Amino acid sequence: MRSGQGGIGIVTQAGDVSQVELVFVPSQDIARLAAQYLKDNLRRFDIGLVARRLLRSAAEEGNADWATYLLFDGGFAQQVIELGRRDALRRRDEIRAFCHA
Repeated sequence: MRSGQGGIGIVTQAGDVSQVELVFVPSQDIARLAAQYLKDNLRRFDIGLVARRLLRSAAEEGNADWATYLLFDGGFAQQVIELGRRDALRRRDEIRAFCHA
C-alpha cells in the first residue's frame, strides 16, 4: 500500500442517498516499512533457507508489499499500529468533524 493523504469523499450516490466515507491512506509506505523491518530483523526469524532468501530479496529491493502479509509478528505489527495512531492523531480534527456530521 502506498502512502498518501486520504480524506472524506462521496463514494456512491443513488438517487437522494449518498454514502460518504472517511478514507485513510498511511502517511508512510507500508512495504518500505516492511523492507526495513526485514533488513533489521531477518536473522531472528526461525524460517527455512528458501523463505529467508525470498525475504532477504524483498528487503534488498526495498519493496516488500507481499512480505507485509507474512510479517504480522509483534514487532512489525507494533510499528504499523503506531503509524496508524500517529496518522489518526494528525487528522483528529477531520475525524471528529466526520463523526459529528
